[in-house]
Amino acid sequence: MALQFGTPIIPVSIVGAFEFNKKTSWLIRPGTVTVYLHDVIETKDLRKEDFPALRDRIHAIIAGPIDETAASALKSKSAA
Repeated sequence: MALQFGTPIIPVSIVGAFEFNKKTSWLIRPGTVTVYLHDVIETKDLRKEDFPALRDRIHAIIAGPIDETAASALKSKSAA
């Protein structure tokens, strides 16, 4: 839709929500949830053909903090 209307996209990453509320239990555990608001991506000059590259770019931006947090967690578990 953003391409169709030429509206900007603001990618958002949410890290820590899974640990806060695991699907295996109804209990909500104390924890930290971090929300990353990434830089605005303008779409007004993009064409329909640009969609796959835009999708991949947005996915990489959103996944960045999530992947970094997961890598840190694995590193700290293996060090313990």
